[in-house]
Amino acid sequence: MRVRPLGWLIAATVFAGCPSPRPATQVTVYVDAQPLVRAETSEVILVVRGGPADSPVLAVREERRVSEPAWPIDMTLVPVGGDASRLFEVEATARDVTGALVAQVRLRSGFVAGRAREVRLVLEDRCRGVDCGPKRTCRAGTCVEPDEPDPTDGLDGGVDGGGGGRCSADAECDDRNPCNGIERCVEGTCRFGERLVCDDRVDCTVDRCEPSGCVNVPDDGACTRAAGGRCDPVHGCQYPTCDSSTCVSDGCFEARCRGSLCERVARCGEGETCCDGRCVATRCEDGNPCTMDFLDRTSCRCASRPLTGVECSDGNACTPGDACRVGVCEPGGGTLECVDDGNPCTLEQCDPSRGCVSQPRTGAACDDRNACTERDGCQVDGSCQGVVRSCGDGIDCTDDRCDPGSGCVNAPNDARCGPGFRCDPVMRGCVSTVMGCDPAECAMTAGPCEVATCSGGACVRRTVCMGPQICCGGTCTTCDDGNPCTADRCVGGTCASVPTAGSPCDDGDPCTHSDRCQSDGRCAGTAVTCMDDGNPCTVESCIGGRCQSVNGTDGTLCDDGNACTGSDTCRGGRCTGEVLRCDDRNVCTSDSCDPASGCSFTPRDGERCGGRTADCEDLLCSGDLCVPHFACDAGQICEMGRCRDPGPCPPAC
Repeated sequence: MRVRPLGWLIAATVFAGCPSPRPATQVTVYVDAQPLVRAETSEVILVVRGGPADSPVLAVREERRVSEPAWPIDMTLVPVGGDASRLFEVEATARDVTGALVAQVRLRSGFVAGRAREVRLVLEDRCRGVDCGPKRTCRAGTCVEPDEPDPTDGLDGGVDGGGGGRCSADAECDDRNPCNGIERCVEGTCRFGERLVCDDRVDCTVDRCEPSGCVNVPDDGACTRAAGGRCDPVHGCQYPTCDSSTCVSDGCFEARCRGSLCERVARCGEGETCCDGRCVATRCEDGNPCTMDFLDRTSCRCASRPLTGVECSDGNACTPGDACRVGVCEPGGGTLECVDDGNPCTLEQCDPSRGCVSQPRTGAACDDRNACTERDGCQVDGSCQGVVRSCGDGIDCTDDRCDPGSGCVNAPNDARCGPGFRCDPVMRGCVSTVMGCDPAECAMTAGPCEVATCSGGACVRRTVCMGPQICCGGTCTTCDDGNPCTADRCVGGTCASVPTAGSPCDDGDPCTHSDRCQSDGRCAGTAVTCMDDGNPCTVESCIGGRCQSVNGTDGTLCDDGNACTGSDTCRGGRCTGEVLRCDDRNVCTSDSCDPASGCSFTPRDGERCGGRTADCEDLLCSGDLCVPHFACDAGQICEMGRCRDPGPCPPAC
């Protein structure tokens, strides 16, 4: 995003008097941010200060707010009157949708006479939530004095460490800040780690995380149950005397006296932390990749912040570039283009659940590149196959065969004509090699199924069998058994069929593919395998050459993927379960059900679970237990179920 109005306004007001809108002496400032800061930022506040080189304080000259920024933001600064000795300071503050601080960065520098420079400020992920006050800046998670670099350097900043960038090893992602977790390189992208939890489960220590690791500082001021309280970093608050008033159990600790030492044993288990006197889960996860989940220490409940710009998946493989926007995963702007695989018998389409898939184009015309087949067509398995063509030319003295590359070959074979004759395809028969022809003598040379006549001064013998007929046993016959997987011949005057194993054929079943002749003369193909549609309540099968899903058997056990249902079974092709009734019959829990995790029972800590007793006690929930709680104010007494202030002491007391 180019904030041109801001840049030129600064040039005009902070450093007014420049003779040219683009002088040689200038600095272009780029404000960028790392991925997490980008995701949380709703507004960037830019403040520019400027003044003479000897000025102890640089005055604010311009402030501008940029909503929903596009990164990086840039602005151009020029010195007043070309005075390169002047200084400038740029402050960039990122805030989220609630107005809370996300990150802040400052830089003070100057100009170089006759030179245009670029300066880059980076709002670092490790500086999220770090407030360094009005004068310092954050770097690597620590507040330091803002740099006053040599103005002759390039100041070419960069984004280092953290997550979201491309990587080839874990070391390229490590930002050397343990507080925000250990970054890892996963599938070429830096992934953020789990934040370091510094809760030592001691109620009187101040827990915090620093770049060196967890720090737990004892605070004696937190021990106020009696005079002389001190904070022991292991056992918590200790007092000169250990009794029931100073050694008190609560929702997070079991306390007991051992001499003058009050020992406390943490009740919170692994993955829990103590918040406001009760154990709560440390890890928060709402299952939404477009929110940043955390434990709100004020309410002791999980909360989340919407993210923007983080990669996500909307569940549709056909919309690449999905990204989060204000907590919602929105589809990418384009459509996934599927590359043609070069097979004319498949159509490449995008399936929302599987991405690019190849669908067969059954029946479409194609070319199997085999000159020995004809009527080529696309099969149900996506292959191109044709029917074997016949290469017979009807001439008895030619050897007929087919070459897959060039097609039919009909080669003359003189041996089939006998002595004194040669095979002539043009004359379509055997022609005498001796010139001069006597019709009577020529007629006598004819064999079975032949006629011999004089033609062009030569005796020519031709078959009288027409079309697919052959001469067998002195008679013209087809010798065709109707089986495309046999070669029909005349052997010893009798028709015989010889299997042609391996030849393409058509078994007549549209739900088979790669049909081939078998050694026993049968035509058989491989059954089509239909892809599972992922529904456990349907059966995928081939019907009429097309894969179809039909309803399976009702009552078959299945899983509908909803943890709020039980006894899931198939009904009419759909997996359906009975809705669970989440009720633990405990008035101190709020019962609910999450489709991902199932029933949950959240303690209603501090809420009423009954009326007031005769002993002036309110029944309140403590965790998931309903316990009495004395309701009278300090100094009051309970009398006949009512709280009252004690009266004046009678003379007898």
